[in-house]
Amino acid sequence: MSATNLPYPPVASSGNRINFIDVLRGMAVLGITITNVLSQAQPTVYWKSMNLEQSITGANLLSWVVEMGLFEGPMRGLLSLVFGASFLLFMQRFSSRNNVQNPALIYYKRLFWLFVFGFINAYVFLWPGDILCAYALFALVLYPIRNLSARILIFAASLMLLYGVFHETSILRQKKEFISKGEQLERQYSAGKALSITQKKDLDIWLQFREQHDERTIASDAKKEVEFLTQASYPALVAYCWEFERDYPISGYYAWWDILPLFLIGMALCKNGFILGLAPTRIYVTIAVAGLTIALLIAFFDLNLRYVSRFNEIEIAKGSFADLYQIRRIAQTMAYLSLLLLLYKIPSLTALFDLFIPLGKMSLSTYLLQGLITPGIFLAFGWFGNIERYQIYEVLVFIWIFQLLFSTIWLRHFKSGPFEWLLHSLTWSKIQPFKK
Repeated sequence: MSATNLPYPPVASSGNRINFIDVLRGMAVLGITITNVLSQAQPTVYWKSMNLEQSITGANLLSWVVEMGLFEGPMRGLLSLVFGASFLLFMQRFSSRNNVQNPALIYYKRLFWLFVFGFINAYVFLWPGDILCAYALFALVLYPIRNLSARILIFAASLMLLYGVFHETSILRQKKEFISKGEQLERQYSAGKALSITQKKDLDIWLQFREQHDERTIASDAKKEVEFLTQASYPALVAYCWEFERDYPISGYYAWWDILPLFLIGMALCKNGFILGLAPTRIYVTIAVAGLTIALLIAFFDLNLRYVSRFNEIEIAKGSFADLYQIRRIAQTMAYLSLLLLLYKIPSLTALFDLFIPLGKMSLSTYLLQGLITPGIFLAFGWFGNIERYQIYEVLVFIWIFQLLFSTIWLRHFKSGPFEWLLHSLTWSKIQPFKK
């Protein structure tokens, strides 16, 4: 691999390498659509689990496995990688402009407006799971470390990911201890043993927790959410999003170790040429095979445990020995990246992949329009929470086709997507060219 110590990657010599960045960004945005649509089409409690009042076999089971095993996590990981790589490409364009006096000011203005777009997406477009606010906040640290070597960036990212695994496993351990203690107190109470005042309070807390995770309680909460969201006025929906943010503050929905390490890895892979296809083929093959093997094994054990536990979080916690989500996600993300790079190098497939370039160039507009299209479809037609899980994929295919066609046709007439144009104009405090 042709590594470089330069702060910006040597990409200008190859249009295909730049095209692949757009291809990767476009495919990642479409992949994220899967998790976004499935979370916007059904009650929140059924995002990682399945609706036990519907069939949990056949097409519904396959739909859940595909989403949670193949797309949830790595698609966000790919998008984060591309964000980090795109940051360096963004800075490279600065280095070629002699009239730019303060690149830091321009960069941070861009992040400010990206945060504003995310805020609007969360509270105007009614998507509280928005990722743009988190991206804007975590990207604040990228500019000061832009000149670090690829090795240092990967080392720092590895430490962050290891911390994430340790932190999430620690939370799991605490949960297991809480469950064990609660079940022990319940057994003592059932056996007629006297409990202290503190133990009685702990028992009440445990019984409430167990009740919250009971199948009947979850089904009842889901029905209440469906009734509310399908009947609520727009102001009530905005208030609902604010209520959601009380539990998941802006950007707190995504932990920093979920996003920031991928930013750094994306920067590193751009610096050393990996994400530009400059590594030997054997490296990509090795990472693709090893990454998929690790990721799919972890996914299999996790999904199997969830399924046989009937998605009961208490039983899932009791059956888990560690939280390996971050390990699976990074392994799967790198495997997908390597596999896509291998496929993109095949001449007969390059033209097929290039169909995603318009989506990549309009990734911000594509992402934000999803926030308008998806809730509109499921709420307007009364489908929210009322259709089978596999049927959501039928709507998803329609959204994919629409976005592919829309981005392709749009860029035939305009230089950039509508939100990209607005972001550029706000960043430079000047109306940018729009029509071709």
